[in-house]
Amino acid sequence: MDPIETKVANECQIKMKWRIKEDVLKEARDDVKSKRFKAPKILCVDYYLLLKIDKVNPNEIDLYLFLEFEMARKIDATFKFSVKSAAYEKNREYIYEKPGGWGCKLCTRDELFDPDFGYFVNGIMEIELEGSLKALGIKRKAPESLSLARMLWENEEQKDLTIAVKGQEIKIHKWILCAKSPVFKAELNSKWKEACEKRIEIPEFSFEIVKIVVEYCYEEDVKEFITEENASELLHFSDK
Repeated sequence: MDPIETKVANECQIKMKWRIKEDVLKEARDDVKSKRFKAPKILCVDYYLLLKIDKVNPNEIDLYLFLEFEMARKIDATFKFSVKSAAYEKNREYIYEKPGGWGCKLCTRDELFDPDFGYFVNGIMEIELEGSLKALGIKRKAPESLSLARMLWENEEQKDLTIAVKGQEIKIHKWILCAKSPVFKAELNSKWKEACEKRIEIPEFSFEIVKIVVEYCYEEDVKEFITEENASELLHFSDK
């Protein structure tokens, strides 16, 4: 189902201070992320900062504002990065059409660790973010309704029959197994031990085979689990 767009636009202010130890950045080999924050007022929007090595110039360090969002169609972000001790300040505006990051150069790696540039004070760099986010339209997707078979498959509490296979177990609704298999129906409707204990032992098949069959009983898609190696065993089990 296609998303239903509305013209609702929510706006909020964002602000954070990210304190990073100098030793952490010196030892970093990958991107370094800040803590993730939830944007106020706009549903399902998280934001965080990220420092990463520039792909074109490995000596350059870039600073990004990352947004993760689900319901907003687009987000118009106006924001400012600053490192006050280094007299660094950059203003940016960007429309995020999908989750991701946008930013600019912070400095070179040489500058970052050069005391003359002042990025670190007592071994700590403090990056400040201030800005605003505006959701440009909200998309809502109607939740897909579960089929009855899927709801039953996910309902573990009411599965009242246990199938034991070589030390492993899987549960199933007794009435579903009876509906699918006249052999098991006869066993479970008898006065056999299995019927009394609500437990069936199936030692002659592998757990993989039994699990595939049980999922198939709930109309799950099991095609990807069927191989040339297990097809014969599955056919043999189907006789039950």
